[in-house]
Amino acid sequence: LIRAGVIVFGDTSFGVRVVALLFSIAASWFVWRAGGLILKDERGGALSCLLFNLTLMAAVETMAATPDAPLIACSAAFLWALAKVDETQDGRWWLAVGAAGGLALLSKYTAFFLGAGALAWIVFVPSARRWLLSPWPYLGAVLAFSIFAPNLWWNETHHWMTFAFQFGRV
Repeated sequence: LIRAGVIVFGDTSFGVRVVALLFSIAASWFVWRAGGLILKDERGGALSCLLFNLTLMAAVETMAATPDAPLIACSAAFLWALAKVDETQDGRWWLAVGAAGGLALLSKYTAFFLGAGALAWIVFVPSARRWLLSPWPYLGAVLAFSIFAPNLWWNETHHWMTFAFQFGRV
C-alpha cells in the first residue's frame, strides 16, 4: 500500500502516508453509514463519524503508514456490512462481511476478533439466530478465509515466521 502511494506521489512523506489517509476517509464513511443504520438516525451516524475521528487512533492513522489504517477501514466496513445484514435481512450482505473480514485479516491478525464478535452476535441475539440456519454467514466465512489463505500459504512456506513473531510476544 505504501508502494502504491509512492508510485503515484513520489518518495515523499505524503506519498508514504496518502493511502493511510484514504483508508481513514473510507473508515469515516463506513462508521458514519453504520452509525446511521444501527442508531436508525442520520444525525447519530454523523455524530458517530465525528466521535470516531476525535479518537486518538483515528487521528494518528491519518499520519502514519501502519497496518492499522487498512485494519480500521476494513473493520468499519465489516461493521457497516453487518448493519446492512441486520437492516435488510438479505443474506447476500454476508459476502460483504466476509470480504471485509478477509481484508482485515490481511492487515492484522487481531481482525480474527471481528469474526468472533459476529459469531457472538448470531449466537446471543435472538433475532440474529436465524442466520445459523442460513448458508450466507458460512459463505461469508469461506470468502474471508479465501482472501486470507494466501497469507497462510506464505507462512506455511516460510516456517510460520509471522505467527511465531506475533504469538511469541503474547
